[in-house]
Amino acid sequence: MKIHLILFLLLLSSCLYNKTASQVQEHRVVDSVNSHFVYDYIGLLNEEQKNHLTNKLNDFFVTNNVEIFCILTTTSKSFESEMDYTDYLLGIYDEKEVRNLVLIVLFKSDRRIFIRTNKNSNKRFPDKDLQEVIDIKMTPNFKAGNFFEGLDLGIDELIKMDKWN
Repeated sequence: MKIHLILFLLLLSSCLYNKTASQVQEHRVVDSVNSHFVYDYIGLLNEEQKNHLTNKLNDFFVTNNVEIFCILTTTSKSFESEMDYTDYLLGIYDEKEVRNLVLIVLFKSDRRIFIRTNKNSNKRFPDKDLQEVIDIKMTPNFKAGNFFEGLDLGIDELIKMDKWN
């Protein structure tokens, strides 16, 4: 829980320090206090959906010691590329010594989705398998406007694929 607060504060301070007011607005917090694994900066999910995903991710963390975070944002325009943004987020977690990490980052306006892992989780979640989750479970739902369903199915698939289960 402490790491989630630290991450939020680092993200917020970075946005405030480096970005214009309109870019900062992109990263405002709209999540409820109970959402620690889902950061929906653009209001794609309702409270029930966020709570459902958060509970699922928390249960997985408690039983498997893997933290999966969903970050939903509009664009990565503040960074050179989507990969730079995901690298930035991975760097924040690595500084906090998160041992097993998976990031799901959706850039709605850019129509891009990434699933990234830190070094500790690469063997548990191989890149080839992560791309299949995106292509088969998530993207078809996102194209149909079903963002919650795409995330929910993608998270289910990540939980199934955990190589240490």
